[in-house]
Amino acid sequence: MLRALLVLSLLVFVPAHCYGASPEPALYAEAEAGDADAQYSLGFDYTTSRFGSPDGVEALKWLTKAAEQGHARAQLYLSAVYVNGDTPGVPQSWESAYYWLRLGEKTHALYPNLAGFLHSDMIPDDFGIPEHLADIEKHLTSEGIASIKQRVAEWEPGRSPVAVQHLADLQSKAEKGDVAAQVQLGGLYAEGADNWSVKKDRAESMKWYRRAADQGNMKALADLVWCGDTKALAELRSRAENGSAEAQEQLAVVYVMGWGVNRDYGEAAQWRRKAAEQGNAEAQYHLAEMYERGDVTLDYAEALKWYRKAAEAGYEGAENELAGIYQYGRGVPKDYAEAYFWYSVSGGDVFKLADQITPEQKAGVDKRVTDWRATHPIPTTPPKTQGVPASNQ
Repeated sequence: MLRALLVLSLLVFVPAHCYGASPEPALYAEAEAGDADAQYSLGFDYTTSRFGSPDGVEALKWLTKAAEQGHARAQLYLSAVYVNGDTPGVPQSWESAYYWLRLGEKTHALYPNLAGFLHSDMIPDDFGIPEHLADIEKHLTSEGIASIKQRVAEWEPGRSPVAVQHLADLQSKAEKGDVAAQVQLGGLYAEGADNWSVKKDRAESMKWYRRAADQGNMKALADLVWCGDTKALAELRSRAENGSAEAQEQLAVVYVMGWGVNRDYGEAAQWRRKAAEQGNAEAQYHLAEMYERGDVTLDYAEALKWYRKAAEAGYEGAENELAGIYQYGRGVPKDYAEAYFWYSVSGGDVFKLADQITPEQKAGVDKRVTDWRATHPIPTTPPKTQGVPASNQ
């Protein structure tokens, strides 16, 4: 079980940045400035051979800095490092392993939204913290366990200067009426955020969502529905019935997720189609997803039609979906040249198809891509509704 703690930590906590022979200057500068995500990433790298031989002294230095700020991934990974004890310069320590695992458990409870600046992986619900704690306790005395629990109870996270400045800047923009900032601030308070040292505060969240909604932001209105605001649901429905494509798409999200209503994919599809037919690219994309998944009716032709419309409008992700449809022949004959085109447009992985098409086909596709980019918008994706997994929108 304890060995599993280390193995799972390597799968869950690996930072998302490039390999290199030495720390990236920008990453190192961010860590020095106090950014907890950068400190964690740097510390993690020093436990591996990414910079040559593992360096436990540097690893502990940076992981501890991040962990002391309340970075849950750093806390949990530190526990794994101390359990294993095979990083040069880091002796096995059941006391330290128990302390950081307990602290990680506390931080995770305080700040369940663990998305960071450099990566957005979440700690899975089945990580098994209680089981790991029970295993480590076998190596400690009852007095030692009690002492560590007391230290954990008294601990409060330090606040990164970078996080403090980010939050202050965001607050300032929101106060001045910046809708995007208001929605982001609402999201931070809705679920809590470890790297921002923001605790969950539903009232504060709803305040900022309401300010954004009052300026016409339909995603914020849907977020209010998610928070349990029944008046917001009535307002969203009224706007949708009066023809707002944005409101129609967000009402579809409400029905997909079952916020304040019974989950109803049929109703969601009806509202989504209304928005899609008005040219709302977000609705077009998610309507295509519904047809491809068979949420109401499995219809690849409709999925293809709406993905194409979303791609034409520059909705990020639509091109990749089209590429996959043609590559794997989902509802259409396989067409590697067409798949190559859509992967090229999206900036996706074209190399896996390079040997599936002729030089002549590639030349033709390259010209199509150049023409496409000259006449179509750069793909963009509006921020997703708070709490909604992309696959469920």
